[in-house]
Amino acid sequence: MKRLRVLNVEDNPDDSLLIRRELHKAGYDLVFERVETAEQMGAALDRSEWDVVISDYSLPRFSVPEALTLIAERGLDLPFILISGVLTEEKAVSLVGARASDYLLKCNLARLGPAVRRILQESELKNESSLTKDALEQEIAAREEERRRIARELHDEAGQLLTSLLARARVIEEAASLQAAKTQAGALRELTAETMDSISRLALGLHPTVLDDLGLSAALEAYVDEYEKSHGIEVDADIEPIRPAQLNQKIQLGIFRIVQEALTNIAKHATAGMVSVKLGIAGGQFLVLRISDNGSGFDVELARNGEAARGHYGLRSMRDRASLIGAQLEIQSRPGSGTSVVLTVPLKSNRQRPSKANGQ
Repeated sequence: MKRLRVLNVEDNPDDSLLIRRELHKAGYDLVFERVETAEQMGAALDRSEWDVVISDYSLPRFSVPEALTLIAERGLDLPFILISGVLTEEKAVSLVGARASDYLLKCNLARLGPAVRRILQESELKNESSLTKDALEQEIAAREEERRRIARELHDEAGQLLTSLLARARVIEEAASLQAAKTQAGALRELTAETMDSISRLALGLHPTVLDDLGLSAALEAYVDEYEKSHGIEVDADIEPIRPAQLNQKIQLGIFRIVQEALTNIAKHATAGMVSVKLGIAGGQFLVLRISDNGSGFDVELARNGEAARGHYGLRSMRDRASLIGAQLEIQSRPGSGTSVVLTVPLKSNRQRPSKANGQ
């Protein structure tokens, strides 16, 4: 039987018993509480979580609009079903439009089970839609942040280098002698090489072509080398060779982006002097990535649930990416104690045998 938590707003115990019987007949295992005043309902809403509110329309000391207001004041989005023996259709429609989910006549309680089932399904779809919207908004915010970063680097680094190239070319053009022109040409060649390195680094950040050509391990080694040079943070890298057949291209790219995000977070927030990146196979069934730093650390629960979560696009992005590739992500940190990010990814051979993993 499916568990159902019902808050029943009803002054008549016999009518409440009829509601319980209909829901039991519909296959629900009930957590059921009856209230008949605003004070009782407010206390029940504050004390427990509920799946649905089922309310009589005619209450001597309470009203349906008051009940709906109590729910709204707490920011709850609870399905609300009206039951009445005297409610006109016109009045019922107005209340349903004002936040109630459905209404039933007491002479037709057989509809209660199907009505609850339909309303709960609609509520689940609504919640899924809301979660999808939140995830989309987070992804858009993360992409915008990445675009701002690339724009800054293009302006500050590549732009300055190209400006310097133009200046050097002008000096060569105006050189008084061949020897002076040759000297400036040598400097121009070095500056061109520096510009090419800068553009290659930016391209690696946008999409790692080495990942397509040589695979995950080579791409991570290249990125870690560039990270050390760019940020001046020492990286202890222990990256085991991973055969392309063990992970498909989508999963390899997801892992690479998680490494990017984790190392970017360290450079921006951790004030770390040392980073460890380890990638290897555990038990022949899982790829395990561990990224640790000796930086400032943070409160993981606060970052996940509190006001601070609004600024932690990097953490949310890593979790979203891990979910998309069927991986498990664990973040371990405490203020003043550094941070570890552990990603566990099933290998192809393990993904193909889910029934064994479940003991079937």
